[in-house]
Amino acid sequence: MADYWKNGILFISLIYSVYAYAQPAEIHSTKAHGLSFHNSLQYPEDFKHFSYVNPNAPKGGILRKGISGSFDTFNTFAPKGIWADGSYFLYDPLMVKAGDEPYSVYGLIAQQIEYPDDFQWVIYHLNPNARFHDGHAITSDDVVYTFQSLKKKGPPHYKHFYEIIENVEAISPTSVRFSFSEPPAKSLILRLSQLRVLPAHYWQQPENDLFKATLKPPLSSGPYRVKNFSPGRFVTYERVTDYWAADLAVNKGRHNFDIIRTDYYRDDGIALEAFKKGEYDLRIDANPRSWSRAYKSTKTGKVQFIQEKIDNKSLGMRAFVFNLRKPVFKSRKIRKAISQAFDFNWINQHLFFGMYYQAYSLFSNSDLAAIEPPSVKEKALLAPWQDELPEELLTSHWQPVETDGSGNWRKNKTEAFKWLKEAGYRYNNRVLLDQQGQPLKFEILLADPEDERFVIPIEFSNYCITAQSREHRLNSRPASLQRLFQASQQQSTIFS
Repeated sequence: MADYWKNGILFISLIYSVYAYAQPAEIHSTKAHGLSFHNSLQYPEDFKHFSYVNPNAPKGGILRKGISGSFDTFNTFAPKGIWADGSYFLYDPLMVKAGDEPYSVYGLIAQQIEYPDDFQWVIYHLNPNARFHDGHAITSDDVVYTFQSLKKKGPPHYKHFYEIIENVEAISPTSVRFSFSEPPAKSLILRLSQLRVLPAHYWQQPENDLFKATLKPPLSSGPYRVKNFSPGRFVTYERVTDYWAADLAVNKGRHNFDIIRTDYYRDDGIALEAFKKGEYDLRIDANPRSWSRAYKSTKTGKVQFIQEKIDNKSLGMRAFVFNLRKPVFKSRKIRKAISQAFDFNWINQHLFFGMYYQAYSLFSNSDLAAIEPPSVKEKALLAPWQDELPEELLTSHWQPVETDGSGNWRKNKTEAFKWLKEAGYRYNNRVLLDQQGQPLKFEILLADPEDERFVIPIEFSNYCITAQSREHRLNSRPASLQRLFQASQQQSTIFS
């Protein structure tokens, strides 16, 4: 009997040891007032306000803005419709981005965020004081309703964005948990943290359709609400005096104007003239021509301008993008030839007033820009696709085509024609034809008629157009564009 118990105890001990050994290590979780992509937050939990605001800024006054175009809805969740300026910010998000800290969010509706080391889930702990404008508390049920509605019926990008979110559940009235089918990138959680929370009790009413464009001002939760409007003419927002989050650190010193009004104009030219006459107060102008010339003086002399450049370390980009679904652009040689034919420096000098810099990366002027050949580690990452990648990708870094801006493109023309010959193009009666006898031609789509002047030097100087069609296109354009065409002809043409 003693041996039995002795052996039994030993057997049970072995089972317990194996079981204990098989248990996974406890996953540590973090609960914090914010989340940073770079793992360290600039502002501590007890911060009073963002450093770039004046916490004692006075409240009151009117801000008048101008914009070109029109609007037909305040519902920014509808798949169709043109939003009214400012309507995106009617709803507060779970967390808010810091304006002086990249890829970081801090608590707003969600006063805390909780997540494990492997980011397999995330819990948002809501502020119990969060309210919609009708006084209803913002609860975890509202977050669940918002997520499920947008994923099921919202615009297509929501479904794609939420694809790996496996489940969302309200674990208490003020806590909501999102579970992922696979560990997401931290950037996805940062974007999820900016989810604008909708009032379920409002949108579930039969007369309200979350996915229909409408000019009915919605029940919202943000610092402003719609005061009055005239479709296509103006919209006015008023500051919510009992806004629930007015004294939170993320809002201290912000949302100071009592009234914000946006006037709509038919086009930007009319909007500019209205601004010069003092019809509105603030204008953001990224047009080099306007920036250089439009604000020097006014006819009345009664309007004074404060013109201020806003520096941005990230250069951003304005560019023509090849549509690779078009057969003409499938060949890298053709794309390289077109790139050789684009004289950025001439266009910058004559059309951009020398104010632009040539982009050398999708991430120019940042740590993500490739400014030297790939490192050994980068080559190792690219190794599986080495046979598919251009050889120069592994031996050098990409640089844009350079010209001196004088209009003398001889070197670039020679290089461009070399690439076109290798792509199978030949001259025939002063027309550049491919092996099937088809000329090289393509369309350039523009979003703004103002951008047409950037295309004319390409359209009329670089590519083969018959004299008849060229004359027709030229004569159909305004005199100002005809003069620009004549200026571009001072450059020697490339293929015509």
